[in-house]
Amino acid sequence: GGFDNSPLAPLNGNGLSKVVDALFETGLQSAMDESDRWTPVRDTEKILSKRSKMDPDDIEQPIGNWPNAANGTDVLVWSAQCAHDGHGSQYPMVKARGLVPTSALKLVELLLDSNRVKSYNKMSLGRTDEHCFFTKGVDSTDICPTTGIQGELKIVHSKSQPPVIRKPVELHLLLHARRLHSEGEAAKYITIGRSVWETAEGTAKAVDSSAT
Repeated sequence: GGFDNSPLAPLNGNGLSKVVDALFETGLQSAMDESDRWTPVRDTEKILSKRSKMDPDDIEQPIGNWPNAANGTDVLVWSAQCAHDGHGSQYPMVKARGLVPTSALKLVELLLDSNRVKSYNKMSLGRTDEHCFFTKGVDSTDICPTTGIQGELKIVHSKSQPPVIRKPVELHLLLHARRLHSEGEAAKYITIGRSVWETAEGTAKAVDSSAT
């Protein structure tokens, strides 16, 4: 049968790989988008303005060879409105960049490991894996013949306690990571999360502490 193009798609049959590939394409496009629809926050605007007046040899290394790359201890942040319609498109998007002193693979493995969430998220009350789909692994560029998915895929349930919020915030996420195809370059990866706490009507389940 054909693929359901509604805002919500079933996570079974051939719909699963199509949903995951669509998440991958959308996430990659947003991460690589350098258009002026992204508005920098004030601190980011100051950092980039100051850098534009500097001699390239005076800029602290390492720094990526792409526009608006992060360097040193700077954290760059932008916001934008979603470029397309669909469930959740009314909420603003946030893009952030910074340097983490580790390899790309080790960072992705850390983000996928639910047992280590508290090591980098001090607000976390824990995260559990509810379902892990059979795949070839995050470091493989092969497509799994069973699920049709490249990389790793799982559904996780997490709780966190942000400041000034009385009740813990719960998240139900479809978490996906894969290695990007790159000829003759260092390995690159992308990690994507999407709320899966919606009902069949596209609304959040009636749980006071849930979030999408």
